[in-house]
Amino acid sequence: MKTVSVYRAQPVASDAVPQATIVIDDEIPPVTGVEGAQRVFEEQGAALAAALWESLPGGTIDALLREMLLRRASLLRVSFGGGS
Repeated sequence: MKTVSVYRAQPVASDAVPQATIVIDDEIPPVTGVEGAQRVFEEQGAALAAALWESLPGGTIDALLREMLLRRASLLRVSFGGGS
């Protein structure tokens, strides 16, 4: 199992910053239809976002968003021809 350790945000005033453990081990269960799949992905995405948002420093969240968008953008490239 791959383990990734990152720094937790520092508390602001008296608000404690929770530690978080994210476990990725089960495969997606069978779902019915596109709407069912969309619901599973939205729930999973929201749970991950909440855990990360509550625990990570803002700079780490910014860097993560940048990395995710760069990786997604490469999948959306469209060739307009006319060059290499």
